[in-house]
Amino acid sequence: MRGTLFVLLLAAIGLIAGCTAERPASPVSSAPAHQEQDPEEQRKADERAIKAVLTLLSQGFARLDVSKLEDLWAPTATIIDDNISFSSWEQYRDQHLKPELALYSSEDSEWVIANAQMEIEGTLAWGQFHIFYAFTRLVDNQRIFGEGRGTIIFIKTSEGWKILHLHLS
Repeated sequence: MRGTLFVLLLAAIGLIAGCTAERPASPVSSAPAHQEQDPEEQRKADERAIKAVLTLLSQGFARLDVSKLEDLWAPTATIIDDNISFSSWEQYRDQHLKPELALYSSEDSEWVIANAQMEIEGTLAWGQFHIFYAFTRLVDNQRIFGEGRGTIIFIKTSEGWKILHLHLS
């Protein structure tokens, strides 16, 4: 089943959401400065890079492994998880995520993004997705199944695409 969920994850990743972030002055390109990159090739490269970040996001949540999530965030990232708002990755990680993930077994945990759509414009990308998850509580070995929605905004930096905003509900 894990293999099927992983294939679904890879097949379903994509994004859409509203964005009010200020756009950086100039886009960051992975192409050498003296060479212009074909816009379609740049778009495909950006899509692959964003999917790679989403894959790491999913793997981090699925494996209950905060260390997989550490490098995914822009310095000014904000996170909303249900009705709680966090003004940084560090605040979300320390005050919410670590205590919550400590309640579950990582042996059979799952967290999959599905039905995702994505838009990219310049150095910003945004989207929405559906989440399916399953965890086993350590305290009573009860299996918890659920689903939710997510919206996400990415920003392209000199270090690659980073999560600028994440909202999970």
